[in-house]
Amino acid sequence: MNNYDIFSFVNGKMKLKIISKTPEQILNIFWKRNIKVINVNRENLYTISLTIKSEYFSEVEKICNETNSNLTVVQVGRILKLATNFKVYLTLITGLAMSFGIIIILSFFIWKIDIKGDKHVSPYEIRQVIKELGIGKGILKSKIDTEELEEQIIAKNKNILWSKVRIQGSTLQVEVVESFKPPVIEIDNSLGNIVASKDGEIVRIYTQSGTAVVQQGDIVKKGDVLIEGYQGKEGGTYETPPVGSVIAKTFLEFEEVVELEGIKSVNTKNKVNEYYIEIFGKKLYFKKYKNEFENFEKLNYDSKFIKKNIYYEVNKSSYTLDPENVKKNLVDYYTKHVSQNLKQTDSILGVIVRDEIVENKLNLKISFVIEEDIGVKVQKVEDTQESGNDGL
Repeated sequence: MNNYDIFSFVNGKMKLKIISKTPEQILNIFWKRNIKVINVNRENLYTISLTIKSEYFSEVEKICNETNSNLTVVQVGRILKLATNFKVYLTLITGLAMSFGIIIILSFFIWKIDIKGDKHVSPYEIRQVIKELGIGKGILKSKIDTEELEEQIIAKNKNILWSKVRIQGSTLQVEVVESFKPPVIEIDNSLGNIVASKDGEIVRIYTQSGTAVVQQGDIVKKGDVLIEGYQGKEGGTYETPPVGSVIAKTFLEFEEVVELEGIKSVNTKNKVNEYYIEIFGKKLYFKKYKNEFENFEKLNYDSKFIKKNIYYEVNKSSYTLDPENVKKNLVDYYTKHVSQNLKQTDSILGVIVRDEIVENKLNLKISFVIEEDIGVKVQKVEDTQESGNDGL
């Protein structure tokens, strides 16, 4: 209960209700202790209401506790209410001010270190470097010179080519790029031919070494030679490793048959679990399914000892599909699937869709026209038989 008597300087009045077995005794104690009361009203045999000044409230509360009486504040004066509310508001404002002050003070420090490494330089290595430089959580922002820290990180680790340090709020962000030797590119100098990896129509040919035996517009089959491993004119040719790219149009087809009308099962999310063990080929049930559902789907979960079946209730409902929506969804699905599996140098030139509805079924054929490099190198096979005959 509020300590109203601390606001005695405002001379506020309070209306109280006291429930006691002996209300008269309480009034006598008030008068003996010089507690001035006014507007005394007896509401029933055990209840009285009265008005006092707020300065006597603490003493009245003490007397009620001594006599095991119930004390209730019914009403306070406007000035006293304002003073009480002021105390609450003052406490709230003080708490907010202290919280805001703590937040401002904490904002001068670093509380999180976010490190972004490269493939071969891990964040742990960078964290150890900056730890050796005296940088860690709880350090003042003013003590961090970002440009100097960038140089120190590079100097501490020879594998780091470049570093970037920034302070965002209470987070220290460190990003590094490693220095690495460029990979050694192995050149295939073996002899042979470049052949077609799949059927297609030739679009472009780029030959660095060898002789192209096809041209734009030619239709080739899988295994046909595209670039032969020789150069020079007739009578003066020589073998050379074939190098080049053969760009062709290829076709990728998908077929789908979709029933446009029918009955489907809808899971109602109601289920029953069944538990049993299997001994010598016989099942001993702890809990058995008792045909609770008219229609259901059954899932089996096998374990080494206790086995489990789950029965899901399903409702049968009819459905009707819009052919145009089905066609659009399937085309979008396969377009995404093909795009995700293409090389970066390949591209989809077009999509050909053929569809027909037969006996309430949508027969759909989706053909993708793809531009890709179909050339693969096949090494020359040495004639071992000929060399063996020479030995004889």
